Amino acid sequence: MKRFWNIKNEAGEVAELLIYGDIYDGWFSDTDSKQFAQALKSITANEIRVRINSYGGEVFGAQAIYSSLKNHPARVVVHIDGIAASAATIIDMAGDHVVMPENAMLMIHNPLVATVGDAEELRETADVLDKVRD
Repeated sequence: MKRFWNIKNEAGEVAELLIYGDIYDGWFSDTDSKQFAQALKSITANEIRVRINSYGGEVFGAQAIYSSLKNHPARVVVHIDGIAASAATIIDMAGDHVVMPENAMLMIHNPLVATVGDAEELRETADVLDKVRD
């Protein structure tokens, strides 16, 4: 099964998670935050190094990954290897320590959505975007 993440050294003192790719939950992806959380539970290391190179993706999937990392008992050290953009910035905030070299990039923006609906539905969508932003 294709995954946007990978775990190395599951049984060691330091585990490494690679988040290299887009973050999506839902019908258009075969990777999701539930699979990530289940895999994270298998880590017994004292420290988890999360290495990110991602343009982001779906905000609620990223929030679930953030929560999974924050709830894990290990110390979380995040390394931004290339780019942490959009929803990937949410995951990077789960780190107890964040390492970002000069050549890496962090890109935060207001939430975006593609939507279809009538005026009432579009107003509701705008309200949701405001909540996500806040």
